[in-house]
Amino acid sequence: MTKALHPKRAALIPMLDSVVQAYLEEDDPTTGSSGSYGEHAIALVRSFKTDVDRNSSALSGLRQELAGRGHALTEVRILDLLIWSVSAAR
Repeated sequence: MTKALHPKRAALIPMLDSVVQAYLEEDDPTTGSSGSYGEHAIALVRSFKTDVDRNSSALSGLRQELAGRGHALTEVRILDLLIWSVSAAR
């Protein structure tokens, strides 16, 4: 569902593809706990929000630096990109 909603509200909704899901489940094993599909998705979104909140000052600083260079990205999208970067480096 987040893949369908992400293009509409990319600033607010992360792209919870397999790479981001794997990262979130590795970071917080409770997100992979048993439950319905909906419960699992909600746990992933909450985990992502926790990461955004936990790193808000760093993400905000990156957002401002990127904006100064002509790249308008939100904290949500920056975290998506950072997760993908870590995954690609492995």
